[in-house]
Amino acid sequence: MEEVEVAEVKNARVSLTGEKTKPMKLAEVTSINVNRTKTEMEEFNRVLGGGVVPGSLVLIGGDPGIGKSTLLLQVSTQLSQVGTVLYVSGEESAQQIKLRAERLGDIDSEFYLYAETNMQSVRAEVERIQPDFLIIDSIQTIMSPEISGVQGSVSQV
Repeated sequence: MEEVEVAEVKNARVSLTGEKTKPMKLAEVTSINVNRTKTEMEEFNRVLGGGVVPGSLVLIGGDPGIGKSTLLLQVSTQLSQVGTVLYVSGEESAQQIKLRAERLGDIDSEFYLYAETNMQSVRAEVERIQPDFLIIDSIQTIMSPEISGVQGSVSQV
């Protein structure tokens, strides 16, 4: 039998103000007004509760071949009409995406395309371009050499 010392687990979450959080009634939580960015796709807006929330993360999932990349490309072209979009593709070349985008319609000058899988490179371009919207297609193709594991593994994602 081996005796192992276990480190003390600190579960207390700290809020952005530095204070410990406490349970509170939902009715007592202060509401905030959020300006959502709407797309021209009413169903997409409805799924997101009325449009894209600034600073939010949206994960689109589904079986292979059902149109996730095409949907993201459509959303990206629409968002580029109101802000700068950086579309990062880890699965397709820039030429493949451009062909699909041309079939979908107008391409705005504020639409940046980046075929890359290295997270450090993506981060550098985000800092350089400072997009209003960042689309990553798909997240499991992105990897960081600073984190152990292969692309798509739990530790990488």
